Order: sequence, then C-alpha cells, then structure tokens
Amino acid sequence: MFIGGGESIQVVSIPSEVIGELALGRVPATWLVNSATHLHGGRRFATRDESRNSWWVAMLTGGEGWHNNHHANPVSARHGLAWYEFDPIYYGIWMLERLRLAKHIRIAKLTGRGPDPTLSRKTHMSTS
Repeated sequence: MFIGGGESIQVVSIPSEVIGELALGRVPATWLVNSATHLHGGRRFATRDESRNSWWVAMLTGGEGWHNNHHANPVSARHGLAWYEFDPIYYGIWMLERLRLAKHIRIAKLTGRGPDPTLSRKTHMSTS
C-alpha cells in the first residue's frame, strides 16, 4: 500500500480470534491473574512458585485470583476453597454438572492445617 510521496506502509492482519479475546477482556484478565497474583496477596499453600491469593483480582476475574489455591490444586474446578473466597466460575461449572453437561468434576476441599499453621494447609480432592 502506498501513501502520497511514495512512502509505503505494511498492512497487518489481526486474526478475528485475537480481536474477540481482546473485546471480551480475556487477554487483560489473563495478564492480571498471571502477574498480580505472583506479586500481591497471601499464600495459603507452600507451593514451589510465588503464586498468591488476591481477593481484588478474584473480584475482577470471577474467582481466578485464588491463584495459590490453583497452583496447589491445579486440576480442581474450584479455586475459592474457603466460604469467603468468591468463585463464580466454579458455580457455572457446578451448574453445568447439574444439567449433566459436565461430569467427573474434581474439587479440592480444605481438610485442615499442615505442620506450619502460618503457611501450609492440606486439601482433599474429590470427584463428583
């Protein structure tokens, strides 16, 4: 493509999938979860990384801010393990299971404190 004076510019084609992800806010939310929750928040579990639980990220992302819970129990559909950990994405999965559109859902549940009560806790994984 040429613009007056013989200068050329390159036209970039952006796939519609990328535009859709940006429009739905998924790219910024993914970035927020994977950056902020490795810097700010508390650590319930002693994981090998610096993942943290961040209530304000959870509020903005529908529960994805319980990142330390996720790293400790990566196959669990539920990241909000305590009653006060808002996790609406889990309730969507729960509804799909009740409608028989999803099955064999794995859910981590807190079962008690580990040897270090300030950091480590135990979970139990159950499948419905």
